[in-house]
Amino acid sequence: MPDLKIEETPVETLVPYANNAKIHTRKQVDQIAASISEFGNCDPIAVWHNENGEPEIVEGHGRVLALKQLGIETAPVISLDHLTDEQRRAYTHVHNQTTLSSGFDYETLTEDMDNLNADWESFGFDEYLYKGAPVDAIEDLMTEDFATNVTKGNGETFSFSLVFPIDVKDSVEAYVKAIGRDELSARIIKEAEEWE
Repeated sequence: MPDLKIEETPVETLVPYANNAKIHTRKQVDQIAASISEFGNCDPIAVWHNENGEPEIVEGHGRVLALKQLGIETAPVISLDHLTDEQRRAYTHVHNQTTLSSGFDYETLTEDMDNLNADWESFGFDEYLYKGAPVDAIEDLMTEDFATNVTKGNGETFSFSLVFPIDVKDSVEAYVKAIGRDELSARIIKEAEEWE
């Protein structure tokens, strides 16, 4: 493994990867900015120097947007120049996907968060998420007419649709688009199986 050195680098020199497929909503950037304001920028930006010698972002696009929003002029950066061009491009997508590949142990999360003094909502947690609601979410949705249930003709699958408040439309659509329907279904199934 290469010896990765952290170097403070001007934020304005960091070039976004044109094919970064991760969607960063205004709300998410605000949450990252809140985290940086509270805890500092504890996670270096990873870059790869392109053919022009520019530090092109491999991972950390959202953090760079938040740093710019906060007016912070430098960022801790690590260089991944040991990767080939193909590897660094692939790693961008792999990094984005692996950050989505798991959820929370809500019981542990709730217990720990209840004992910590923080403005959780400013970091993207809301009471629905960390107060145990996901454990009962599917049952509640089905009994409160929040979802409609349809069994497919083959009897092997069923579907239901959900209704969301209009003010989260962009965020929900971006989330579903980013992770895909299959992954969303897999997460719901996993959560439901763990709950049983």
